[in-house]
Amino acid sequence: MDLSFLIAENRDALRFGVSGDGFGAIESGAVFGTVEPNVVPLLDSALERFFVADGGEDRLVILVPTAPAPEETRRKDPPTRSFLASREIFHKARLAEHPPQEWCFRALQWAIAGPGLNAEVEVVHKPTMSSRLVAPAVSCDTILSHRGPERYLRACVQSLWRQSYPTRVSIGLDQKYDCRRLLAETLDNPAINVFQFGPSPLGPFVALHVLSHLSRADYIVRHDSDDISLRRRIETLTATAETTGAGMVGSHELQLQEIAREVLPVRYPLDVSGELARVGGRHQALLPTMILRRELVDKVGGFSTDRIYGHDVAFWLVASLNARIVNVDDFLYLRRRRASSLTMRADIGNSSPIRSIHRNQRRRQFNEIAAGRLRLQDSVLAIRHRVSPVTIRDLRSGRAWEVALDRRHTYGDAER
Repeated sequence: MDLSFLIAENRDALRFGVSGDGFGAIESGAVFGTVEPNVVPLLDSALERFFVADGGEDRLVILVPTAPAPEETRRKDPPTRSFLASREIFHKARLAEHPPQEWCFRALQWAIAGPGLNAEVEVVHKPTMSSRLVAPAVSCDTILSHRGPERYLRACVQSLWRQSYPTRVSIGLDQKYDCRRLLAETLDNPAINVFQFGPSPLGPFVALHVLSHLSRADYIVRHDSDDISLRRRIETLTATAETTGAGMVGSHELQLQEIAREVLPVRYPLDVSGELARVGGRHQALLPTMILRRELVDKVGGFSTDRIYGHDVAFWLVASLNARIVNVDDFLYLRRRRASSLTMRADIGNSSPIRSIHRNQRRRQFNEIAAGRLRLQDSVLAIRHRVSPVTIRDLRSGRAWEVALDRRHTYGDAER
């Protein structure tokens, strides 16, 4: 086995072993973990990150081997099995019931299982800690569309209200169940609003389109409702946007692969706009990891709503024609990859024939638009909406109204 077992009472008191025996007797306040040879240079930084934090909550630090960001398109790196964790996680995540090769996955799965976050999660992938950026004085709205288990949504929202930089959260429910536990938990939090869209199912883009247009914040934070933001995500992305002038800023992602039982690092090119100009549209960005300037959302026209998949890619490709797009060289987003998710479905998931057809057509026509051979409005990237209107109900006030998606001025008009 190429895993080493580690216990540390503090930054300067490390001991390694060849088995996990005795982990049940780890001293209070100590850290334990498994370490692969390729992350040993990161241990000092990871231990510093672990021990400088305030006590009082369980902590999990995932170690990802240092590597340069890719250039042309995203890169899935080998799974990592390296982590450091609070002593209590060994028992709470019941790691003794699983082989050590799965401990990193099991610990992360437990940490973000919901209904609340069970541990503070960080990712270390550089030998020295990144300098903290100065957060600008701007406003942010995080827009979520949700369909599925409430526990994932509750953990997601908790990761947002625990951010180091404040954000308002607007949730569009695409289901009949109204997530009453979340409503009760956030009753006294005016920064969290919940709306129910119908008739369900509508797909994620109806809520994203409408709620993005209703926002008056400086930045729109994109997020999938079963994923988790690390604590400094919004602070880092807004600071980068203000410093660089970029219209969209994203990051690398860490995937919790529930089927393969792996923790998979996925890196993205840093200069998205440059790579788009050089090699054309590929997987240079992942919209859920990104923040968007609100004026850019208005300029693009929002999201198409005529089908339930693929329009997030169309959005950032069109946005790239109007603004600079960059990614930061940090892992700030935890993405849950589960069998029942929209992207994993056999009929319309990422590997389905219909997605492949749309993907190839979108990529070809984007390149033609960028070369001046095709007008945007004549392409598959043009905004297209469902014909029938949708209903929206504010679950706080009970106010309800109807929206015609191709008539933006009606989005906020109530029809009782």
